[in-house]
Amino acid sequence: MKRLYSKLQRTYLDTIAALAAAIDAKDGNTNGHSERLSRYAVSIAGCLGLGESRIKVIDYAARLHDIGKIGVPDRILNKPGKLTPDEWAEMKAHSLRGAAIIEPLEFLKKVVPIVRHHHERFDGSGYPGRLKGKRIVLGARILAVADAFEAMTIDRPYQKARNTEEAKEELRKNKDSQFDPKVVDVFLEIVDNVNLN
Repeated sequence: MKRLYSKLQRTYLDTIAALAAAIDAKDGNTNGHSERLSRYAVSIAGCLGLGESRIKVIDYAARLHDIGKIGVPDRILNKPGKLTPDEWAEMKAHSLRGAAIIEPLEFLKKVVPIVRHHHERFDGSGYPGRLKGKRIVLGARILAVADAFEAMTIDRPYQKARNTEEAKEELRKNKDSQFDPKVVDVFLEIVDNVNLN
């Protein structure tokens, strides 16, 4: 029985790895993004004292948070300039689409709300639900900080990467508005020591 459970877990992990690879292949500009985001998010979760099972859920969510971008046309995903309102609406739909893609998978049930809400903002101005403060699940608040930092420190079609200090300052400036201040504080303490190799 234990061997069967172990084999099933391995299959789950292989499925997650395949889906994460599909995300990175879709958006060539962010190659390795899901892996780096996972390391940041898991480090934050550990420093917040979360248990192993919750950290595992956050790890899975980090790897799959952008799975909904599979449905975003390449012309939008890789557009070098500003998105039109219609294009922005299509891009924003990726969090709902991602949640819908993984929802049928029973073993990812706890991942779904994190994927759905990782673009919510602490002040309630995010999407898709305009949730505010602690109404946003902790995993999504963790991903929001880690994802923003990761996005700022890699080149994108529409912007050059910022250096680490500039990205950290941006997180500090947006505590309480975009980000959970406690999560930002924890991340700023550990970011320079997160191993991305």
